[in-house]
Amino acid sequence: MLFTDVKAKRITSSSCHLLTSASRHVQDYELIFFFCLLLVFIHNQTLAQQNQIHARIEMTSGNIVVHLFNFIFRISHMTTSLASLKFVTSKRPTQIPSIQLRRNKLVAKLHEQIQLVTAKKDGVHFAPLHFRSVRDRDTGELKRIETAKRIRPWFFTSDNGKICVQIKYGSKVIDVSGKNKPTIELTNTDDLIKTLELIKVATLNGELDTLLESAGLTLRNGFVK
Repeated sequence: MLFTDVKAKRITSSSCHLLTSASRHVQDYELIFFFCLLLVFIHNQTLAQQNQIHARIEMTSGNIVVHLFNFIFRISHMTTSLASLKFVTSKRPTQIPSIQLRRNKLVAKLHEQIQLVTAKKDGVHFAPLHFRSVRDRDTGELKRIETAKRIRPWFFTSDNGKICVQIKYGSKVIDVSGKNKPTIELTNTDDLIKTLELIKVATLNGELDTLLESAGLTLRNGFVK
């Protein structure tokens, strides 16, 4: 029978014409069997080949064949898309590790410093908004209001006119160099932005984990006292 050879043949314009004429004389179960084979055939083709087959079917086939093929074409695209995904057994953690929290905290502060430096460079005032809780003096009711957040710059100009920056975790200056030289000297504002970006990437990569853990313990002990 014609349909048993479909898996081994490429669908051309002539075969599509033959499909249309043959489909008028076969039983329903034979047509269903054919489209099951067609689904297997299409799924093994590249996306470009699938689009080519789709176009030829639309040009040469009848309405019923086109509708059935469109249905198969959508299924094939769906399964092809799912096949490109990487499935793993990882589960969502119940809580974020403490070291990741420290990284996130420093990265957020570095991002604020980058925005502050960029704003000063462009002559723009940088004052991000945040919510804070205040108690109404008359009613005693606790309300949340939106106010401008004050960002303290980590950078300054030294005695020799150079731009300098110190990296802070909380109120503690951390020695990124590891050589008791916590201050980074820079030539200009562009270098300052690049340096902050570099330290941001290093933080995300875990290169400052030891310093962050030490700084976190120091701050914690300070609060205990």
